[in-house]
Amino acid sequence: MSVILGDSFFEDKTGLYHSRCKKSSFDPVDSRSLTNLTPETVYDRKTGLIWQRCNQNQDSATCLGTPLTNPDWTNALNYFRDLNLGGRTDWRLPNIKELTSILDFSQSTGAITSQDFFPNTPTSTGHWSSTTFASDVAQTWIVNMDAASFPGFNTGGKSQSNFTKCVAGPEYIPSP
Repeated sequence: MSVILGDSFFEDKTGLYHSRCKKSSFDPVDSRSLTNLTPETVYDRKTGLIWQRCNQNQDSATCLGTPLTNPDWTNALNYFRDLNLGGRTDWRLPNIKELTSILDFSQSTGAITSQDFFPNTPTSTGHWSSTTFASDVAQTWIVNMDAASFPGFNTGGKSQSNFTKCVAGPEYIPSP
């Protein structure tokens, strides 16, 4: 059995199930644990992850502009290969656990944890994760940033178009 967060889905050899747990072993990020590391990046002190502040094709300082969707999962995985953002080049597509860590599960809409740290994050289409769906490798887990409760996560074919938000780390950065 593989578990995908405490509030959502688990899968075994017979199929996919939904469960609603009171507490997960991986709590969503509290916006108080976030800090702007550079104008282009956000650091989460709780997880040690460093996030791309704006989506692909948005202005890196203001997050204005039309975000670009990647036409397929392979394109999304390759987007990070040459990305230099905030002086870093070790960017990657987050797994489902990491991607859901920036959601606020107490909200039914506007679920991205903080528009202050992730302004203008698109919610009309899902965001790619690097996690392949266990029972169908042609599918991947996708997170909708506007619905942190079921069906906030869903699976989709690797040939559909979704947004990307990259991550680096984890690493420990001491507080000032």
